[in-house]
Formats: sequence, C-alpha cells, structure tokens
Amino acid sequence: MSINRPMAAAFLCAAALLTAGCGTTTSAQSHAPSEAHAAASVHADNHAAASVHADNPAELADFIRATVHYDYEPVKSPAVLRKQADVAVVGTVASVDSALQKTDAENTGVVLVSLKVEETWKRDAAGEAGLVTYVIPRPTNIDAGVYRDALPVGTRIALFGTHAVESLLTEKPVGVVYDPAPQGLIFETGPGRAVNVWGEEASATGWRNVHSIAELRSATLSE
Repeated sequence: MSINRPMAAAFLCAAALLTAGCGTTTSAQSHAPSEAHAAASVHADNHAAASVHADNPAELADFIRATVHYDYEPVKSPAVLRKQADVAVVGTVASVDSALQKTDAENTGVVLVSLKVEETWKRDAAGEAGLVTYVIPRPTNIDAGVYRDALPVGTRIALFGTHAVESLLTEKPVGVVYDPAPQGLIFETGPGRAVNVWGEEASATGWRNVHSIAELRSATLSE
C-alpha cells in the first residue's frame, strides 16, 4: 500500500469557486512514504483569483478540495493511516505562509502551515519551538491570505504527514516539512465537529463515525 502524492490539475471556476460547479482533472504517481515524492502540478484560471474567498475552515476545505485532487486507494481506518504515516499530530495553527515548490514542469504555489503540537500520535517530530509544518498545494495565482483568513492562529488541525518536502524555493522553516496524507488533513470546524479535507471522498467503514477530533483520536489509537 502506498500513499499517493497529488499531481493536481486545478481549474478554478470563474464564478462560485466553492460550489459543486468547480471541476478538477487529475493524474497521480504512486510512492511509498519512504520514497522521494513527485511534485504537485497546479494549474489555475488566473481570472478567478479575485473571486476566491473562504471565511472558515469548512469553506477552506471545500476550496482546497475543488483545487487540489488526490487519486489514491482509501486507507480503511485512521489506525491504519497512523501506521503508514511518518508523523501524526494534533495542533493549533501558529502561522500560514506562502511558498513556491520546484517541480519538473514548473514552479507551483504551496502554503506552509505550522502547527503548535498539542498531541503526538506518532513520532515526536516537533522542533525546538514545538512546531510541525506541512504544505498545502495552491494555485500559484491565489494569495496565501485566502488560507490565512480561513485558518486563523489557534485553529485546531490533525495531521497525518508523509514524505519530507525538500523542493521549496523559498526559505524553508526549521525542521522537517511534511506532505499531508490524502486522508490525513482534518480541520476542526467547531465544538465537536471536524472535516477531513480529502477524506470526504472515501467511504471506508473505519472513517464513517469520525466527525470530530475526539472521535478521530479514539479511532486512531484503537490499535
């Protein structure tokens, strides 16, 4: 079983980007977590940039799902994903920053999200500042402020991270920077509520009753 890195072909709808009218076209290459990962390829309609807005983590999850798509074989449960991931943590957003990542085709945009770690479910990966950082691929013409507005400091996130990202063209944060596993990026959206950004596509039985960070914790640490 391998965890796939997104080869995202993201097309932003010029009208309501956060609706079901937005489509994506995707190809993917499969790599085991310990192997070098393929870089994301993100293509966006530059004319749509001015219309992009997300007020909260739930809306941002819709936006990310519309612009970055994973092809992957669903992992049957959070406990299995924990075994496959390189790191699994829960933390709160400390910073959201813009960056560029070098790819074979062209340089693409990413967002660097640093989490202040509260819980470690696998591997103590936090640096001296207690932070773990991961990337979210983004259409290069979309400003990181869209993500920053929707994920204010203190937003709670669960991350199952894979791969060490080495191809950043901007200044790299201290420590390892991770890719999120396809089912491994979960935003808390309110008290007792959470959304799995890409995992909403999966119907594996081990995820059906996971609707909050507390339920995720229980399911993850059950094995």
